[in-house]
Amino acid sequence: MSPETTDIPRGSVGPTLRRLEDAGLVRHKEPYWAAAEDDRVAAATAAFLGVETAATTYSDDWYAQNEGWEDEYPDLSSEAE
Repeated sequence: MSPETTDIPRGSVGPTLRRLEDAGLVRHKEPYWAAAEDDRVAAATAAFLGVETAATTYSDDWYAQNEGWEDEYPDLSSEAE
């Protein structure tokens, strides 16, 4: 895949992969890079996918679109008794 396809500058890929290799998250065997056999890779991927799913699912700000929503909730403060 070319840098033009990904919009990632060619100079960014190598240093990023080396940092990931230093962290033990990828391994390098010329000319290939692969995810390391490490539970942190799965955990990081799951966390990223979870955040992405939440952002996609709840991207609309319901509260901003429904002015006055807070008026519908009962006053549960001790002063309301």
